[in-house]
Amino acid sequence: MKAHYPMKTNLILFSLIFFCLWGSEPAHPAEGEISDQIKQADQIAQNQEQIGKNLLAVLSDEKSPEKLKVECAVALGKLRYTPALPKLIELLEVVRSRQGRSATDIELIYPCFSALKDYETAAVPSLVEAYIRETGKKRESLLWFAMRNEKSKKTAIIYAKGLMTDEKDEKIKAKLTLLIASLESPN
Repeated sequence: MKAHYPMKTNLILFSLIFFCLWGSEPAHPAEGEISDQIKQADQIAQNQEQIGKNLLAVLSDEKSPEKLKVECAVALGKLRYTPALPKLIELLEVVRSRQGRSATDIELIYPCFSALKDYETAAVPSLVEAYIRETGKKRESLLWFAMRNEKSKKTAIIYAKGLMTDEKDEKIKAKLTLLIASLESPN
């Protein structure tokens, strides 16, 4: 009598294939190919810099239409163009026109907020610095929310604690203490 073990055989074959593929080294591109990719990376970096400058110029131009400014803010966030951080923070309260939409999502209403979140940890120093100087409650809340996402929260706590060690102004220390406590809070 012949025993059939199709499940066991399939499992063994799958395991062998998996371990053979997993354990193999990835193929390295040829030297000429990698040289081309290095040149492409340099060109991409130059293009990103120029695109970032252009988008920031439009965002900074008071004559630019609102819709175009919104699109530029969102694109700057995707690009993570760091020279734009001060302008995005300055325009934090710019509200996207809802025109027939009932947007309740904060990222849909405030495009600069959405862009700042896209920067993740790269925006943290600028956000914390702006937060401790801010006196308006609405802007303070938006800055806080931008730091509250999982990727930025830990960095913001560490950065704020670092600022506290050198800070002499008691009002700023108190504000940093509240920021740290609120970011560490699970709610």
